[in-house]
Amino acid sequence: LAAEISAAAPLAVAQAKRAIDLSAQLEIDSGVELEAELYERLLTSTDRLEGLAAAREGRPARFRGQ
Repeated sequence: LAAEISAAAPLAVAQAKRAIDLSAQLEIDSGVELEAELYERLLTSTDRLEGLAAAREGRPARFRGQ
């Protein structure tokens, strides 16, 4: 599992960890809002575009944390 996580996009992993850490203290509605806010931050990332391109091209993604 650790190898899979370390191979994932670093920005997405960081946002997922943040969501996990913060959501434990929130009501469900606030947790969902937090998740949406963190996801929106990733929409314009270079890593997201790289992940989509890699999936489309059938190759491993090369994430740069951008």
